[in-house]
Amino acid sequence: MPEFPLTIETLLLDESFINHCLNKDAGATAYWKAYALSHPEQGEILELAAQCVTAMHTWGQSTEIEEQWDKLQEMISEKRDMAVVASAAASRGLKQLRRIAWTGSVAAGVTGMAMVIGIHIHKAKRPASISYVTISAQGGHVREFGLPDGSVVWLDAGSTIRYREDSAGSRKIVLMEGQIFCKVKHDSAHRFSVQTPAGLDVNDIGTAFTVQSYAGLHEEVIRVLEGEVTVQQADSNVQVLKKDQGIELDGLTEAMTRITGVFASDTSWISGRIELNDVTFGEMAIVLNKTFGLHISFENPDLMKYRASTSFRRTDPQRDVLEALKLVYGITYTMNGSSVVLHGIPEHH
Repeated sequence: MPEFPLTIETLLLDESFINHCLNKDAGATAYWKAYALSHPEQGEILELAAQCVTAMHTWGQSTEIEEQWDKLQEMISEKRDMAVVASAAASRGLKQLRRIAWTGSVAAGVTGMAMVIGIHIHKAKRPASISYVTISAQGGHVREFGLPDGSVVWLDAGSTIRYREDSAGSRKIVLMEGQIFCKVKHDSAHRFSVQTPAGLDVNDIGTAFTVQSYAGLHEEVIRVLEGEVTVQQADSNVQVLKKDQGIELDGLTEAMTRITGVFASDTSWISGRIELNDVTFGEMAIVLNKTFGLHISFENPDLMKYRASTSFRRTDPQRDVLEALKLVYGITYTMNGSSVVLHGIPEHH
């Protein structure tokens, strides 16, 4: 891996980054996706370098290396904007790129071209710094946030999102963790999207939907309450979800399962009422932690896998919620301050 902070030059000469851009190495892709999420200040550099890699690779499928060099020198002599050229070439060759293997001769050509492009861009005027806005909801509280485009996002307790602050019409939300409900103001010229930690890309087609991803769970869940969304992961097929349809992604196997149901009650948390329907005790423990600040552990780890349903309000006493679980499912608990240990196995499962 290159040394940080990154530059266009180091990225264009980095084998793992090239493999990530061309979808040739799952490990490299996982690394660079994680790096992009944790280093938002490098977003512009990563995006520009990726455009250059795909553009150069596309050129390499239809021309000899010498011809590529001629094109490159011609563009430099005409003082054309390399970023624009790379973006246009990437757009024209994207479909072809997915069908063609990455060969050693082309890789060598890309490496040589990368040196010239890297030096040329390095001398060019640096782009203005990018500003990101991070929004969080504290434990026990729901936060409503209006985006500059008129859309509204509600953040469940303990949730965090990030978005790019600019005047170019960017409407991309990154869900860092938690659960959000998006009421989108549709704009066909500027798509609204949510990116999840596992890499799901959820795009609005004029809609209202929820997205859930908690660090302590293996699943990510998207549910559509109004309109439509498209969902895609990496180069997988795009799936269209309409009202009362959803998708669950298993973070361990990466398998996506379609779900159906009436999801209107799934936003009851906005008004302060929590409705948990057929969730595992492990999922319930995360919700109780976000809502009440309870740190729940299990005497028998198998209890985490059992499923249950319950409902309560954020204003309810903590012990009342635990007593309800004890009464309905026959489990017991010990409580020491904010630490709770659940004992036993549910009698009804």
